[in-house]
Amino acid sequence: MNSTILGSNSNCLTLINYLKIWINRVHKRDPTINYDFNLLARGTINGFSAQIFHEFCDNRGPTINFVRVAGTQEILGGYNPLYWVTPEHKSPSYISTDKSFIFSLNTIDIERTIFSQIKNKASAIEKAIRSSWDFGPSFGAMGHDADLKVCGKDFSKCRCRQQVYQEHIRKTDGFFKIDEYEVFQSPSYISTDKSFIFSLNTIDIERTIFSQIKNKASAIEKAIRSSWDFGPSFGAMGHDADLKVCGKDFSKCRCRQQVYQEHIRKTDGFFKIDEYEVFQVIMNE
Repeated sequence: MNSTILGSNSNCLTLINYLKIWINRVHKRDPTINYDFNLLARGTINGFSAQIFHEFCDNRGPTINFVRVAGTQEILGGYNPLYWVTPEHKSPSYISTDKSFIFSLNTIDIERTIFSQIKNKASAIEKAIRSSWDFGPSFGAMGHDADLKVCGKDFSKCRCRQQVYQEHIRKTDGFFKIDEYEVFQSPSYISTDKSFIFSLNTIDIERTIFSQIKNKASAIEKAIRSSWDFGPSFGAMGHDADLKVCGKDFSKCRCRQQVYQEHIRKTDGFFKIDEYEVFQVIMNE
């Protein structure tokens, strides 16, 4: 993660690992799964306005969002497991999820770092993430009472007031200005037990392979990988994917059996593809 807010010293690298662990925890995934993050927007590069934030970050899938408080250098933020969106009307909307969390990161004393999840999933899920035309990356209830609110001209009217998340991530609930924000795209999985992968043999049909999920109870979260730097890919993350399509010109593809029942390729080495096709499946009634 190339973050100017976090930096690159050992404590910052530890905090990045903590973020990855928390992402895995809320999604109930293997805690050792690693992540790469793609920078979508940075205030000092792209600008400090809600319009710019939404232009670069809407509909880009899960994101980790950082803001740095001017004057105090506090690092606040949150994880959006779904996506940002600009409502059609000027009234704000909420995105429903129980897998988001907010945080306050301490790069000097890691033990003072705070991670805060939804307080009452039954009643607060609708208020987990606020998406509004005049807000930056914001989390929690509406109006002045938001767990993390990023808004105002040049994002100068930000505020943290505990509402629907378990812990307050800032000691004071007064307004503050930020001098930097960063939004990173995080790869995600699509949950399903109805996907399958295959290897088709046009000469000897009997050698064709169809492979379903191996363990539906534990592998359903890892069935389909959706990521900014991947083509159509299936299975677990990193080098260990049942079918991974990635790299420049899709030249770093790979098949390694993980969550599907059968290996669809004899070797697990890298390969390049010279064609791919994606067809929409339309169910006939």
